[in-house]
Amino acid sequence: MMKIGIISDTHDNIRNFDKIKELLKRKEVAILIHCGDYCASFMLFHLESLNLPVHGVFGNGDGDRYLMTKLTYTNLKNIILHGDLGEIEIEGKKIVFLHDQKLAEGLFAKKEYDLVCHGHIHKPYLIKEEERHLICPGEVMGMKGVPSFCVYNTQDNHAEIVYLDKEK
Repeated sequence: MMKIGIISDTHDNIRNFDKIKELLKRKEVAILIHCGDYCASFMLFHLESLNLPVHGVFGNGDGDRYLMTKLTYTNLKNIILHGDLGEIEIEGKKIVFLHDQKLAEGLFAKKEYDLVCHGHIHKPYLIKEEERHLICPGEVMGMKGVPSFCVYNTQDNHAEIVYLDKEK
């Protein structure tokens, strides 16, 4: 069994990320997926501090992609940036993650993945069809609502949105 944390749209908000970081630990998340919009490269160092494997993609608001990619090869041992679209398999679950909602919806409709994750819209939602999930974890930033993230459990195929203001 593995719990996967899914976040997006941090937009350099270190304060909210640090709060979510503690919740990820409490929820015993073993791996993290970031669906883009870190914004500045320093945000990667905060992700690295989780001491978890982190798989991420770029969003439309990310700055120096070259520097961010270089950092993952030279300074950051836990982070893999997959470009604009990432694909991984964990415990038999095929997972794809990206920033763009429309492309994510198209990939979900193809029925080739167990888990399709995206960011960009800053509003969380979960859709489950035939044991497959389409997930937007919301935003860490807190610009359009309460900061949120998602936890997905590979064992029971359950996903939940976690809101920062509802967790103590």
